[in-house]
Amino acid sequence: MRTVLPILLLAVVLLMPREVPAAERVVAATLDNGLRVLLLEDHRSPIVSFQVWYRVGSRDEQRGATGIAHFLEHMMFKGTPTRGPKQFARLVEENGGQDNAFTSQDVTSYFVDIAADKLDLVIELEADRMQNLLLDPKEIASEREVVIEERRTRTEDDPGGFLGEEVNSIAFKAHPYGYPIIGWMEDIKRITPAEIRAFYKTYYVPNNPPELRTHPARQDATAGARRRAASERRATRDGQEGGRAPHRLSRLARAEPALERRSGPRGPVDDSLGRPRVTALS
Repeated sequence: MRTVLPILLLAVVLLMPREVPAAERVVAATLDNGLRVLLLEDHRSPIVSFQVWYRVGSRDEQRGATGIAHFLEHMMFKGTPTRGPKQFARLVEENGGQDNAFTSQDVTSYFVDIAADKLDLVIELEADRMQNLLLDPKEIASEREVVIEERRTRTEDDPGGFLGEEVNSIAFKAHPYGYPIIGWMEDIKRITPAEIRAFYKTYYVPNNPPELRTHPARQDATAGARRRAASERRATRDGQEGGRAPHRLSRLARAEPALERRSGPRGPVDDSLGRPRVTALS
């Protein structure tokens, strides 16, 4: 029995089906207008994760208009001619879902997690704001204050955020990666509604976002809905990315922001970090 058991166990292992990696299970398709759809079936729960990724971020901005990609991300929740401000998020929440978005140097992403039988609703909402975003000047003025406060909180009043911004601006001085994703404060205050609209019309087009989702439905169950919702808007970008010359950092720079006032108890010093092990901030 001692010799038979290992052989039987080995046979069971060999007969077990190999788990196919998720990357190998992705089904890709491109619609007539250039919209690229990536589908990953996952039947572990009746939930759909619907994501739209636009190939645009802070690297696509110009000096004097930094932060416009992030600003537009905020405005994507401010309504269309048929849906008022915040109604996108409200409809998602009323149907048991949750939504959010983020902007990076290279992409801007919007995503919704919701019951699979509500997929048609989400596709309709995303198609609407991809084509018909209102960009009301009053809403832009209101959201500008929100973005300004976000920058104050996460960068100007946060030593870690401030330091990271300074490092990027020095390391990528001749490249848009040096722009802060949220934008420089003077640019946030200056960006005009016309500039935001032009940015939207340039980058929020079907052949710029690959559309990703993970859900338990069959491929053919959603094909008709996604084609109806996404095929109305035509492709406008040629998809070509411009190259940039290599940048060599030829100098060092040091940023010295105003000193903070702190108080704390005396304590042993961690020599490896050069700071007290225990501190208390006032």
